Amino acid sequence: MSGSDSNSTGERFARLQRKITLWERVKMAARVLVGVPIAGDTTRRMREAGVADLSAKDLVVSSLTIVDEQGNRRIQLDTIENAPSVFLYDATGKPRAGLVVDEGKPLFHLYDEKGTLRAALAVNKDRTNLSLYDETGKPRAALAVDEKGPGLSLYDETGKPRVALAVVEDGPGLTLGDEKGTARAGLAVVEGAPALTLHDEKGTARAGLAVVEGAPALTLCDETGTTRAGLGVIEGAPLLTLCDETGTTRAGLRVIEGAPALALFDETGTTRAGLAVGEGTPALRLCDEEGRTRAGLAVADGKPALTLYDENGTGRADLTAFRDGPGLRFHDETGRQRAGLAVVEDGPRLTLCDEKGTMRAGLGVIEGAPALTLCDEAGTTRAGLGVIEGAPALTLCDETGTTRADLTAFKDGPALVLRDEKETPRAGLALPKDRPALMLYDENGTTRAGLTAFKDGPSLVLSDEKETPRASLAVIEGTPTLVLYDRKATTRAGLTLAEEGPVLRFYDEEGTRRAVLATLKDGAAFLLFDENGANSAGLSAVKVGPALMLCDGKGTTRAGLGVIEGAPALTLYDEKGTLRADLAALKHGAVLALSDENGKWRALFGSMQPERPRTGASEETAPPSLTLFDKTGTVIWRAP
Repeated sequence: MSGSDSNSTGERFARLQRKITLWERVKMAARVLVGVPIAGDTTRRMREAGVADLSAKDLVVSSLTIVDEQGNRRIQLDTIENAPSVFLYDATGKPRAGLVVDEGKPLFHLYDEKGTLRAALAVNKDRTNLSLYDETGKPRAALAVDEKGPGLSLYDETGKPRVALAVVEDGPGLTLGDEKGTARAGLAVVEGAPALTLHDEKGTARAGLAVVEGAPALTLCDETGTTRAGLGVIEGAPLLTLCDETGTTRAGLRVIEGAPALALFDETGTTRAGLAVGEGTPALRLCDEEGRTRAGLAVADGKPALTLYDENGTGRADLTAFRDGPGLRFHDETGRQRAGLAVVEDGPRLTLCDEKGTMRAGLGVIEGAPALTLCDEAGTTRAGLGVIEGAPALTLCDETGTTRADLTAFKDGPALVLRDEKETPRAGLALPKDRPALMLYDENGTTRAGLTAFKDGPSLVLSDEKETPRASLAVIEGTPTLVLYDRKATTRAGLTLAEEGPVLRFYDEEGTRRAVLATLKDGAAFLLFDENGANSAGLSAVKVGPALMLCDGKGTTRAGLGVIEGAPALTLYDEKGTLRADLAALKHGAVLALSDENGKWRALFGSMQPERPRTGASEETAPPSLTLFDKTGTVIWRAP
């Protein structure tokens, strides 16, 4: 309930109270009506004059009697105590009418056939009144006009006033009394407002019903006549008020536009609490000693909310229980939010705002992860610090709130990501324990390049638009290596700069090595492999001479051709790679060596050593020879 609602309710209660006080005038009118006098003293004087001794027949100065033809007294003029009077009698001598002027006050009486006074008309200085009596001479009705207005009183057979009707300055009034003459009911129109009052046996007003300014109102009073309860309809809204023993309103209940509202007041009549239900929303408010709303409790849209106000009626704090969790907000003296604390489904959150009410900082625990957010003067997030899955992370944003950089300290090392205006990663730097890495991304966030420093050397990987590696460059244990891949990420070529020299490898579409070209310390080598990756052929050019090697389908060397130190040689191997035949053209001649399955020489044929001819010629020749060995390598036969 707002402060304005409090003021409106207080004003309505005050207006009703002012209207109810008009009923006091009704009670005053009752007193006036009950107090209408009957011409008592003057009537007594007239009775005394009517019974005076008038037997003398002589006309005297102080009195005059006129009789009829039978000698019956019919008219008498007299002065009693300087009060002139005229009486008229019937044929039986009963007084029937009388006129007296007593102390300057004229009085006219009428009697019945028994001589009983039945009517009296008196004119006083400030009042004219007419009294009517019954057959016993008891007053039963009185009509008076004085400075306050005309009044009519009706009495019962005991002379007690039972009905009084008057028209005073404020309006007409009707009072009804009980058998004791005590006013028990009153009806009046005061300043155009009709009012009905009911009194107890002591004449104290206990209930009143009025229509003031088109608003009906009912008042209930205690035994002292003090108003204790009121029920009215003001501006189409029903209103119930309860008062203390001093008549001060202490509680009020109203219904405006279908919304009930209850207000509680202190001993000074100041509003201190209010309870209302408007548009299905219950609201409770508490006020200070000056009637200013200082606290409010409401349930709007199913959300209970508590609000605290300062002495100016400005909301300074409010606590709301939302569906996904409670929320607490603090406001400054202008009503702008400066801080907020909430517990939502994913965790508690704290917000801090500047003097314009713009959020500048936020701290929350989201799904168990704490997060701090810093904003600029426009409320746009510019920085964030959080812990995600145990890893602290720092985020930096541009003026539009777009994340441009985030730094995360993972368990195995920190990682930095730089993003473009669409928050797409464009660069990343990570520092794991044993392999710092730099990543570059294209406009779609696809990894296009990655540089990693492994423990045994750095590695650079280049990828295509589908993040398929197409090239890599690495230094492994001091050896740089370049690898090229096809669109299926299959290795197709590799270049390694080994200690002996560069090595170039070629692979087929299955990633099987098919060729190797290497540069060694003392030469170069070229190897060919079949579709299974088995070595098929090899060609080398080393310092001692070139060599060609042929292998079978299992990669086992089966034949070799080379030139070693100027001597060509042909070698043949079995399926186990064991040398079985060796044909070499040496300086002194050709030699053929045959070996068994264990690689042991079993036969040698050819020129083995030079020999000078006996003729004394200068040239040397190697005569052919044949040598046979057993399985232990022992010569068993030689010729020559």
